[in-house]
Parts: sequence; structure tokens; C-alpha cells
Amino acid sequence: MLIILNKKLTRQQIPFSLKLNREQQKLIGVLIAGLVLIGLINKKNILTAITIGLIASTTEEYLFRGIVLVALLKLSYQTKKAYMRILIPIIISSMLFGLEHFLNLYSQNLNLTIIQVCQTMAMGYIFASIFLRTKNLLFSMICHFSLDFIVTIFWGMKNDPGASMTCSIVPILIYLILGSIILVPVLTEGSLKIKK
Repeated sequence: MLIILNKKLTRQQIPFSLKLNREQQKLIGVLIAGLVLIGLINKKNILTAITIGLIASTTEEYLFRGIVLVALLKLSYQTKKAYMRILIPIIISSMLFGLEHFLNLYSQNLNLTIIQVCQTMAMGYIFASIFLRTKNLLFSMICHFSLDFIVTIFWGMKNDPGASMTCSIVPILIYLILGSIILVPVLTEGSLKIKK
């Protein structure tokens, strides 16, 4: 559906390729082996983990990194400061990605949803950093799938009404730090090749 809408409305060219070098193939092979081993830890959640991982990683990455982030980068390409040309679109697309998770209010309480929105904003930052660093949506999709898969394998579809924002501060900080480390070469390079 998103692909059809993109072709008809926004006509964004999504940087996506399945062509991988040997090193990338090996890395993905190791990741898959690791995910299979993790899946064996809790077999009862494996189907749910695969389903959630595939649906979320493909649709959300295509929309928020492939369409929204690329469009925002194109809009900001004339900004004088290179890092602002990149950071502002990342921040906006990550915020939109997080806010989209308010849709989960239909199945969970407000407290848990606010925590999830904050965490997914930070996740959006790391996914955007991976996307911009690799210039290939495939890698942010793989990272997104892996994260959702691991969380679902260990915790399933728990709806913890006692969750607190304090517990999510550490993961949020980790996502932001890792995202910044991944993004540094893109920011120092200063030019990001996005087709107009």
C-alpha cells in the first residue's frame, strides 16, 4: 500500500538495495544466526516476534526513513550549515515516528504509550542514523526488525501498566549515543547525496 501511495503521490526514490558486499553478507549472516539462537530461548513468542518485526520494520522504515526523512532532507538541502541540513530532518522524522505510536492507545494505557513514544523517538534517531550512514534502507529495516524481534521474544506482547519513565531513560540515552556515533561521519562529511 505504501509503495503504491509513494508511486502515485510523493514519488520518492527510496535508497534500497539488496546488493551487499562480502563483509555485509557475513555480518547479516551472523546477525541472523544470533536471532535464531535468541528465538530458540522462547519458542512460544517466535511467530509473534517474526510477524511484529517484519510488519513494523518494513512499513515504518519505508514511511519514516524512506519517504519522510528523504523528503525533509530534500527540503533542507539549501540550509547553510551542513549539520543542520541533516539533524533537523532526522529530529523531525524521529519525532513523527515516535508520535505515530500514540495509535497504540487503543490497546494499552496512556502511561505505557507515552513511554513507548519517547523510546521510539530515540529509536527513530538511531534508525535514521543507520539509514544515512549506509545510504540503504535495508540496514535500518534489519536493525528495526532485530530490535522488535528481540523485545518480543523476551517480553512478548506484555502491557505493563506499572511501567515507569525512569526505566526507559537508560535505553533512550543508549539509542541517542549510538545514533550520534553512527551519524558522526555523515555530519563531518557534510554533504549527503539525495536526489532532488
